[in-house]
Amino acid sequence: MNGVFGNSMEYDNYGNITKKNGKVYGYDSVWRDLLVSYDGQSVAYDAQGNPVSYLGHNLTWEKGRQLKSFDGNTYTYNANGIRTSKTVNGVKHTYTLDGTKILRETWGENTLIPLYDNEDSVCGIDYNGEPYYFIETFRVT
Repeated sequence: MNGVFGNSMEYDNYGNITKKNGKVYGYDSVWRDLLVSYDGQSVAYDAQGNPVSYLGHNLTWEKGRQLKSFDGNTYTYNANGIRTSKTVNGVKHTYTLDGTKILRETWGENTLIPLYDNEDSVCGIDYNGEPYYFIETFRVT
């Protein structure tokens, strides 16, 4: 990566970011950590505290904290609350699980398989038979 990247941030007395790179964050006057606006756009919540409108997007929720839809894209869950499918732009993606671990995602003629290392962390993906591995880079300053 070339160049220097940085953020300019301001905070309130509660530790909330109030301004980041010129974008203003607004918080509720009673619930001081509840974000109610970002860059002049309001954020609305349901009775459970889930966002229902955010940056022009509409969200619906079920069973407390399960995202049911996001701008018309839909999500389904198993009895344990683990996501089992999503439909995005009319295309259904189905997850094969082992407990909470994703073994594969399929949609249309496509298959994505997470590749796990010996510590059970995802270290890459197999996309339609082609493996891709993640490379970690560490920067010490």
